[in-house]
Amino acid sequence: MHPTKDIGTQPRLDLFLLLLTVLFLYLLLFRLPFYPFFYEADQLIFLYNADRMLDGEKMYRDFFQFTFPGGQVLYFLLFSVFGAKYWVLPFAIILMGFGYCWFLLRSAKLLIPGYLAYLPALIFIFFGFRWFGQDGSHRMFSPLLVLIGVVILLKGKSLWRWAATGACCAMSSYFTQQRGVIAVGAFGIFLLTDSFLSGWKWKDVISRSGVLCLGFAVTLAVLCSYFIFTAGLDTFINATLTYPSLYYHYQPDNSLGGFWVGFRHILATPGIGPILSLLPAGFYGFIIPLIVIVFLAVYFRDRRKFDHAYWRGPLLMAIVSGVFLISTTNPGHLRYYQISPTFLILLAWLLWHLKLFGERAGLFVKAAAVLMIVFSGIQIVRLQTGTAYVRVDTPRGTVYSSNMESTGRYTWIAERTKPGDLVFEASNPYIYFPFALKNPSGHAQFYQTEYTRPEFVLEAIEELKTKPPLYILWSNDYNIPDAERVPGDNLGPLAEYVQVEYEPVGPVYMVDGKPVQVWQKREQRPEQ
Repeated sequence: MHPTKDIGTQPRLDLFLLLLTVLFLYLLLFRLPFYPFFYEADQLIFLYNADRMLDGEKMYRDFFQFTFPGGQVLYFLLFSVFGAKYWVLPFAIILMGFGYCWFLLRSAKLLIPGYLAYLPALIFIFFGFRWFGQDGSHRMFSPLLVLIGVVILLKGKSLWRWAATGACCAMSSYFTQQRGVIAVGAFGIFLLTDSFLSGWKWKDVISRSGVLCLGFAVTLAVLCSYFIFTAGLDTFINATLTYPSLYYHYQPDNSLGGFWVGFRHILATPGIGPILSLLPAGFYGFIIPLIVIVFLAVYFRDRRKFDHAYWRGPLLMAIVSGVFLISTTNPGHLRYYQISPTFLILLAWLLWHLKLFGERAGLFVKAAAVLMIVFSGIQIVRLQTGTAYVRVDTPRGTVYSSNMESTGRYTWIAERTKPGDLVFEASNPYIYFPFALKNPSGHAQFYQTEYTRPEFVLEAIEELKTKPPLYILWSNDYNIPDAERVPGDNLGPLAEYVQVEYEPVGPVYMVDGKPVQVWQKREQRPEQ
């Protein structure tokens, strides 16, 4: 890899961008002065799981979860230090965003001279994070660890670097099991490609691939050992490997057909915010996948003009990007954003290599930076001064929640419960953590597909009988005759139990197009 002329080694510009990133993310995630915004998303599942762990329950043994435990462990540790407060979530997201900015700068500067090295971090933070990066679940932490592995390999080829990269892949898998494995495969392909193009040295190939795999296997085994020990190997494997491989794809958002789901959701959501998100959604959904193709065309055209050291870094970016791209089982702008860092570095490198802006590259980056930052600033002003959010005081701290019909169910439940009460929420476990409520069941997601297995339904019924909650948040769409259920809809027994033992109370709330209503336990009448 050829050394670059790097104006960014001067720390002031780096420091300014990092501080601007932290400020932007803080204003994005906190209502001034210090109240976090509350969003309904899968990140709440990880807070809920961590809260159960904080109460002494063992994940996989006492309650079901199919991801590897990295996200839950992260929040468990943060809760152990700071307490089980909602602000911990945006705090973790700010740290994660800072990490992305830092490592995007570090990696880009190893490949690209001048101001173009700042472009990947600018795009990722200021042209996407507002809509696609506010995700405190496993999905955003996992690619960051792969990016760290990329930075390690960009700096050299020593055995310890390959071992450290394997460990980074293991930590990536600790959050999202398949991503670290895919990253190991990508780094393995790069190792073979790099060796082939620089002259075969089988001894080096074998030793480096060995320490890569060993670093991955040992680190992941150590990280998962506690959960394997407490839950049992069979339970752990069935939950984290067997279940997702067989049933994860039954949810429409989790399949290859999910590409257009995100765009349809944007178009169906009222307001100017979703309209503004169409531009970055189009960029990540359509432009990002093309970057690898463009690079390959450029590489095969120009490969003989430069030695392999010149191409080594870009090839690493292209291989990691390409492998992630073809292995994405639920493609779309959201998932592509999550894996976009190496794509963005490759994009900036292509702009430099092709000299598209010539001597005006710095001017282009400055103009793009101003546009993106001003655009983000407008979003921040709208967010901070708008009336779309209302203050809600919860046991986990004061938050600002979207003033939507769907959030009314939270207010209804909060007014009639106290922390520690048993409540059962079908569909998604979003209500438990903010209001410190307890799920009587070890299962928390119920859908009308094979995603919810029949044994989950039967176990939930028995748990509801053993520890009956006063209230159940239930989708009335689930109350259909068995004859009308589509294949894979296993909710019949649970729907029958709810309708026999509970009765609907309060208004119906439309949540993601589903009529959700609170059902209350029927009064037990003495037998005649």
